[in-house]
Amino acid sequence: MEEKTTIRADVAKNRMYIRLTGSYTVDDTIPVINRINCEVVKLKPGFGVINDIRELKKVDIKAALKIKRGTEIIQEKGAKHIIRVVGNSKFALRIFAKFANLVKNVQVNYVPTLEKAEELLEEHNL
Repeated sequence: MEEKTTIRADVAKNRMYIRLTGSYTVDDTIPVINRINCEVVKLKPGFGVINDIRELKKVDIKAALKIKRGTEIIQEKGAKHIIRVVGNSKFALRIFAKFANLVKNVQVNYVPTLEKAEELLEEHNL
């Protein structure tokens, strides 16, 4: 069975890759936040983030607030640009756009594909 959460730092590119799929309860978010904390310290300030949420199905409100904490950690550690890959998922776009106004000093974009996310970071030299 495939993991519903994948989080890794690519030190060579100075990027973090986060993939969330399926449904999340507040208990599911604890390993997500722990993994973000472990991976983000591998990166230098000014890093880019690709957050693939195309297959995200359901997030309860308490879990959404915890996931928001992951964005805050990324922000505090010096992310410069967050690209959220939403595909055709209106749910993913809606749940993350709800918290977009809380992201400060970091550019956030929403794109349909991983390829477009990589291109966008390349355009910004990230």
